Amino acid sequence: MRVFTMLGDGIGALKLEVRPLPAPGRDEILVKMSAAALNFRDLLVINGVGHWRPSAPRIPMSDGVGVIVGLGTQVTRFQTGSRVAGFARDI
Repeated sequence: MRVFTMLGDGIGALKLEVRPLPAPGRDEILVKMSAAALNFRDLLVINGVGHWRPSAPRIPMSDGVGVIVGLGTQVTRFQTGSRVAGFARDI
């Protein structure tokens, strides 16, 4: 999969990377994204403002929707094919 990563050094420092498709952990789901939006929180992270500056490379995206394509072994609340919307957690 192709992703943009950054370390909070500004929009000019975004790097396009190719990564292998991740496998979900035992209590995680894997979502094929259908739509995504960048918001003000993403701008804070990209620019490394205050406590929003990441300590490791991040993929800037707070909001998105998609379809579940993989489930961890302990996931019981969701099923493959379900449509989902994510939310951001503080980093």
